[in-house]
Amino acid sequence: MTDKINDTGKINDTGKINDFDKIKKLLLTTPTYVNKLPFKVSNYNEALVLWNNYKKTKTLLGVPNPTIKSVFDFHLSNKDHVIMFYSNKMNECLLLCKINNLYYNIITPFEADAILENCDNSIVATYIKADDSIF
Repeated sequence: MTDKINDTGKINDTGKINDFDKIKKLLLTTPTYVNKLPFKVSNYNEALVLWNNYKKTKTLLGVPNPTIKSVFDFHLSNKDHVIMFYSNKMNECLLLCKINNLYYNIITPFEADAILENCDNSIVATYIKADDSIF
């Protein structure tokens, strides 16, 4: 029997939380890693192109940044996680998610606080489930 989302859109027939609820729960936890990133984009598709190329070739085209490489290496891991990338002065952020070995790329509104408004760098943060209790 295959899993199906019930009429609430949240729980499938096996009682498991769906992937998007897992993403939400991860984002409600404290990030496990936060760092400034000297990498800006004018459109998040630029970051997605860089990620897709890295996923295929393990090389960063024109962006020799060890932090980006580490983040992409982590994104290839088997651990359920969310990577939040906020490019300076944008109204959205990019969520690179991996849940149950499936990748989800989500662009969502982001309201920067006064600290980020005065920051010249972009920000990257990772969210990882600490234990099985949140799922």
